[in-house]
Amino acid sequence: MNFLERIVSKKNTNLLFRVGLHLLFWLLYWLTAYYFNTVSLNIFAGTFIAWLEPLLNVFNLVLFYYPFVYFIWPLLLKNKKYVTGVLLLLIQILIYTILFEVQERWLITNCSSCKELLSQMPAVVRQGTKEPLLQGIASSLFSLGIFYVLIARLSPVIAFKIAFDFIKARTNAMELEKENILLEFRFLKAQVNPHFLFNTLNNIHSLVVQERKDEASATIARLSDFLRHSLYESGGESISIGKELELMEDYIALEKLRLNKTMVTMVAAVPQNEIRLPPLLFIPLVENAFKYSADNLEGHSFIDISIELVNHRLCFQIRNNYDPLKRNQNGGIGWSNLKKRLQSQYPGKHQISLSDQEKIYDVKITIDL
Repeated sequence: MNFLERIVSKKNTNLLFRVGLHLLFWLLYWLTAYYFNTVSLNIFAGTFIAWLEPLLNVFNLVLFYYPFVYFIWPLLLKNKKYVTGVLLLLIQILIYTILFEVQERWLITNCSSCKELLSQMPAVVRQGTKEPLLQGIASSLFSLGIFYVLIARLSPVIAFKIAFDFIKARTNAMELEKENILLEFRFLKAQVNPHFLFNTLNNIHSLVVQERKDEASATIARLSDFLRHSLYESGGESISIGKELELMEDYIALEKLRLNKTMVTMVAAVPQNEIRLPPLLFIPLVENAFKYSADNLEGHSFIDISIELVNHRLCFQIRNNYDPLKRNQNGGIGWSNLKKRLQSQYPGKHQISLSDQEKIYDVKITIDL
């Protein structure tokens, strides 16, 4: 990660740093404008207008930039709410024009040396500073001059915004790719580690000894499907929710052999071939439910899972009671990764709610498809 990417990464995680970075940018913007005012052929280079005029410009741009970039554009125009978005944008332009004209007249009025300089300029130049305020506002709007001023002054600001957003997206993609690799690695280890396989094979052996051959055969088939699916079919960017449910069912069936006192229910009411999800998205929550299960409470240990589609919104919920002694263990598989994957795949289109009361853990995730 290069220097600029580190800055963007810190900007995303530290609010104080982000505010400081914005303040630094506007300070540099003002200093740059002030410098060019002093070295150019600007007739006001030797007056206080040289520094005050760009400072007022920065103030006007701040009032225009933040409502537009963080509200009008992302929440209205990008969501095709054109009437409201364009109306608010026109109001912004009108306010900017009024401030521009009022400030220009105030600066000239309060600068005695400026009046002397203007008296030496051609009459056509002086005319613009003498016309009434309303006429000046109308002239700036209908001549499209204010649009030229706005575009010229906002161009460097928008350019920096686009550059930072690009680097932010690139950094997030790299971090997500890294997290996905780590998740797949951890998940792979969980699948094939000796403890997991020992428990599963031991359960199969017990079924064979008890001459429950049909159950043993079905368990072997589930183990085979589970390993095949998780090893070979979860490497893509997305899979159908039907495949994800198959993996979940295989995992639950294998774990139920080990936690035979836990009542597990799963209800799925979704079109299994129409919805695609990032692979292994909900499996970490199922793993955690079994990992912390209160299996010692016979008749009272439960894991309830439900997946349904309601008005183009996918709703996933998992509830389980847990053993507080197990909760003291280190870990908790995939929580951080799950949040990052949801944020990356469904930004602004997902919600997570958690409840932990009376030794019952309840997780709800909704995704707008």
